[in-house]
Amino acid sequence: MPGESLIQAFGTHCIACGDERQPDDVYCGCGVFRPMGGWSTRAPKPETVESLLSRRLGKRYVFEHVVHKWGGHIEYRAQSATGTPVKFLFYTAAMESGFSRAFHNSGRAAKRIDDPRVATLLDFGTMAESAYYAAIKHVDGPSLDELLDRGPLKTDRALKLFLELAHALHALHQAGLSLGLLTPDDIVLTHDAGGDETVSIPPADWVIGPLVGRAPRRFAAPEMAKENANPKCDQYTLGFMMIEALTGHGRVEEHAAAEDVPRRVERLAKCLDDDQW
Repeated sequence: MPGESLIQAFGTHCIACGDERQPDDVYCGCGVFRPMGGWSTRAPKPETVESLLSRRLGKRYVFEHVVHKWGGHIEYRAQSATGTPVKFLFYTAAMESGFSRAFHNSGRAAKRIDDPRVATLLDFGTMAESAYYAAIKHVDGPSLDELLDRGPLKTDRALKLFLELAHALHALHQAGLSLGLLTPDDIVLTHDAGGDETVSIPPADWVIGPLVGRAPRRFAAPEMAKENANPKCDQYTLGFMMIEALTGHGRVEEHAAAEDVPRRVERLAKCLDDDQW
């Protein structure tokens, strides 16, 4: 395989697995998206994602198993050389222009965040042409989505959890970052050093970005259809999730003023003013 690239241009073969592709195929069955230049001109000697990871990062991480695989994105459970449990994300795709710069800028900003409610970004970078990775310290615990599957939360518990979540988002916003489409599945429930229940959220939008197509659209702020993620989008999502957590209902328009949403919670849940943070 020439160079370090997973991707070559203008042809009919996937550079990762060697399978023949049609020119208009969006992605290969192995999970690799068509690069902007097209598929490779010839069938290469295949190099799997696993062999690339082992060759490039095998001394820094032990890759244990695949957690999720969707499109050109793979999530692994791994362990660092020092024994730290790691959520490892691998991306290979024909990213839009400017993605690489945004990826590295947000990665550097995320590494400066010092808040226990934001998952620690241990490492990130580029391994090959259009191939990106991120290593995030794994936080053990159920997701908020799993908790809500059992039914609505009691008011006091919801207030404590969502106050923790608001603090976590504030730390992210102070670093100049936003998530845009946070969902209950992205929020891990854990405990702080004092044993109190708290949350852990992703450190950057591209950690949850690959999942946008699978995420419940009801959590997406209207602005997400026309612009990039910003703090207002996170505020919208926070309020929407809080109402759903308290009522069990998934449509804020129908239930925002429902009698089962306490007034002291309703004002916090809407959270549309920066001054209310």
